Amino acid sequence: MLDFHRNHFLLFSAAFWVFIALSLVVGVGPAIEALHTPSTPGLRPLTAEERRDRSLYVAEGCSYCHSQQVRPLPEDRFYGRPSAPGDFRLFDAPAFRHGTHRP
Repeated sequence: MLDFHRNHFLLFSAAFWVFIALSLVVGVGPAIEALHTPSTPGLRPLTAEERRDRSLYVAEGCSYCHSQQVRPLPEDRFYGRPSAPGDFRLFDAPAFRHGTHRP
């Protein structure tokens, strides 16, 4: 029988492997799924001005308050459909790739 009260190495090992497993399920799994998400039909690459504005939006930390987590509520149909994962398929994020992002 497993005796976590007396064997602290066993307790630490179990906690460590549970942490690793949950990290894979919560962090790595969705990232891998996002790589295989097809782009939204009609999606076009960002223009130079849109890329500049997007990098400014990210650099200033606007996404902390404006997270774009729109819920499809009936009263919000006036604003159009909520964003979908495929909407960001062509988004190129050089600021994140090259380490120049500052929150």
